[in-house]
Amino acid sequence: MPDMDGLGLDRELTARHPGLARRTVFVSGDALTSETQRFLSGAGTRSIGKAFSLRDLRQEVGDWDTGGGGRQR
Repeated sequence: MPDMDGLGLDRELTARHPGLARRTVFVSGDALTSETQRFLSGAGTRSIGKAFSLRDLRQEVGDWDTGGGGRQR
């Protein structure tokens, strides 16, 4: 993203649209920095690494439908 990173996006979503922030899955394809690792492991942040299969994505998104997913904010 040209103007902000994923951490910034999460901060903005949490402040402006917390319901949407709880339904966000972060996608990453690069080596994670320690800051990113802390972010993804804290507060129930959901993520999926590249390359992921359609099955992996369906499982991650399907958790919302069964009440098993999402962050508590």
